[in-house]
Amino acid sequence: MYRKALTGAGVFCAAVLILLGPPRAARAADNTPRTDCDTLAAASFDQDRKADGVLFEKIDAKRALDACRQATMQYPDSPRLRFQLGLAYERNGNFKDAAAQYHKAAEAGYAPAQNCLASLYGRGLGVRQDAAQAVELYRKAADQGNGYGQYNLGFMIETGDGVEKNPAQAQSLFQKALPWLREAAGQGDSSAQNVLGVMYSHGYGVEKDDAQAAAWYRKAAEQGDAYGQYELGILYETGRGLAKDANQAGVWLRKALPWVREAAGQGDPDAQHFLGYLYRHGYGVEQNDTQTTAWYRKAAEQGDAQAQTILGILYYAGRGVSQDYARAVMWFSKAAEQGNAYGQIWLGDMYRLGYGVKKDDTQAAAWYRKAADQGHPVAQDLLGSAYSRGGGVEKDDAQAAAWYRKAAAQGNTAAQKMLQELEKTQSQ
Repeated sequence: MYRKALTGAGVFCAAVLILLGPPRAARAADNTPRTDCDTLAAASFDQDRKADGVLFEKIDAKRALDACRQATMQYPDSPRLRFQLGLAYERNGNFKDAAAQYHKAAEAGYAPAQNCLASLYGRGLGVRQDAAQAVELYRKAADQGNGYGQYNLGFMIETGDGVEKNPAQAQSLFQKALPWLREAAGQGDSSAQNVLGVMYSHGYGVEKDDAQAAAWYRKAAEQGDAYGQYELGILYETGRGLAKDANQAGVWLRKALPWVREAAGQGDPDAQHFLGYLYRHGYGVEQNDTQTTAWYRKAAEQGDAQAQTILGILYYAGRGVSQDYARAVMWFSKAAEQGNAYGQIWLGDMYRLGYGVKKDDTQAAAWYRKAADQGHPVAQDLLGSAYSRGGGVEKDDAQAAAWYRKAAAQGNTAAQKMLQELEKTQSQ
């Protein structure tokens, strides 16, 4: 379900697998005295905070805005207060003014603000979407020794979003971030607990461990963190890392639902994707294909490649919309051109079958190759099949075997069977 690192202080400031964190910069500490702005909008992931942290979704936006505006007028050079004013604006759904305040604090070297501003650039909220700019801001936070900045930068490098993909470098950054995250999580920071859940779920800098992921999400969820509640609900629903329990899934997903709805309604593409996912599977809500399509469409129109692929599938199947292969191809193409492996596979299938587009085995094989080069086992199996039959590429049993072998090594049973048959034929 993950489209990026959809984690953090909330779906806003630290979206789809992207976290914020406490700065330990070389810059001078912000010694501005405590104000009502701190009481109402201090973030748990900010070690320079002067008050207990407030969960993002629990910030009282109106009161925080009034207090933080007054505080920044009194102390205009305080990056901490500028950052907290940005949080209040973002909680209110005013992303443009949030970005302006984050920018002022980020220029002063305030790592939480650098992370929050990067998140807005990554999602195109309040600013023009710019993954490269997001990477630069995350790098600034990481260069200060900021553990969450290191994690964020690692994720962008892991996915090749705004920067050249380099899994080895990403793993190194994840491992550098890990001590910070463990320390913060141990002190009760729900943001750190969530990102540790993501890291264990995906094997980012640690050995993949669904039980550990569930344990960290639970810690965040029990503090009232909506993202932790959401993820814990999904794990109960799917039985990953803990015993499958539909009742517990419903309990936790219903707790998270108001947060997801609010964020989605304010235009956040990650929350729109979340909501589409819930309606698609009937998790915490009644299953509804029309609502599924509506929310995935909103996310897709904002450039969410995974949502684009799913919307294409919905058009292909005629779920929530009238079946329309041409529209399915359009959405698969948008996702594929962004490098989404599932979109590339589906687009290859449409070319191979001639659905919604003129049948073209060469195009099909080309798109399968793009996904196969990303290590996707289904694409590797399909490319092996193309070489085996000469579909869109010159028939080549050696190449077929090589691609089947790659897919089979990842547990793809279809490839394992085809490889056995091919090797049996060659031995006769």
